[in-house]
Amino acid sequence: MPLSETAQKYAEAVFTNKYQELSSDYESKIVTAKRGIGDVEFANHGKLQAHLEALKAEMLANQVRAKADALVAAYQKDGKLLDDGVLAEIMKEVECYAQSASAGRLGAAQFQAQLQAQRTRHMDASASARAAELNRSMGVLMNRTLSDIRSALQTKI
Repeated sequence: MPLSETAQKYAEAVFTNKYQELSSDYESKIVTAKRGIGDVEFANHGKLQAHLEALKAEMLANQVRAKADALVAAYQKDGKLLDDGVLAEIMKEVECYAQSASAGRLGAAQFQAQLQAQRTRHMDASASARAAELNRSMGVLMNRTLSDIRSALQTKI
């Protein structure tokens, strides 16, 4: 049931193209958000940070969906019908990607907090709470995203 080498390369190419498109869209949203620093909506630094975190989370969820879409396209290109076995293979790879991407995102957030603490020579007491909340919300987001992907694929079966 595994993909042929050609289909694997196809999946990677499809995912890479979508990833680049998502990254470009994400970057423009970040620029727009940072321009809004003077706006009343983002006058509170915490609101801006929350908005930026929401954009990052949205980007991560979209990456996971793109990975699933690329794999579905590759299985179809390989001439394999979407069945329970293919669904299991796709979900296994998508879950692995989601876990890796989430861990990378959380690691980057922790690194930023440590860097900020070094720059200011002050450990932000709420940084630990924010990191725990980020970890929790990232887990909820990934579970919901993976559940949505599984449901959509089951519908196609």
